[in-house]
Amino acid sequence: MEFKELVSTLKDFNKCDIEHYNDILNNANNTSNSENKKQLNEFNWRMRIRNYREKIHNEQIGRQQKEFKIIETLDDIQAIMDKHDKNKKWHKLDLYTKKKLIREYVAALYSKKVLITSDTDSECQFLYTQLHKKKINKSKDVDYNIKAQKILNIPLLGKKFNKDLIIKI
Repeated sequence: MEFKELVSTLKDFNKCDIEHYNDILNNANNTSNSENKKQLNEFNWRMRIRNYREKIHNEQIGRQQKEFKIIETLDDIQAIMDKHDKNKKWHKLDLYTKKKLIREYVAALYSKKVLITSDTDSECQFLYTQLHKKKINKSKDVDYNIKAQKILNIPLLGKKFNKDLIIKI
């Protein structure tokens, strides 16, 4: 249906005067296509701004919803903590974990018969004091496998800092 036919049907429906519709027809013919595009772009721009302002108004500005996990048992908590500790390098581990890994390493050395001492506690105590003195605090001081969570080597043990500590060569 063309524009003129539409205006004529509207005129018949509303029973209005013809002069008003003739003015509409004349203005429709006089406007250029680029002018209509400009008006349409301005309208779309205004609608986008309006929608954006409504969206901002409806949101809570600066507030983020935190996600909470429901944990029922202590075993679940321990599993989550172990999962987060797995990917840490040696220098980022906490003191408790470092001591636990040192004790496991000394026990592994004793079971492989690399250490020839009867008391593993004295070796552990020696390494703990070196840990507190920050001599084995850095990653270069301890060869640590992140994926397996095991100490591979402590070069400090190769040097004789303690007479009670004897290592087979």
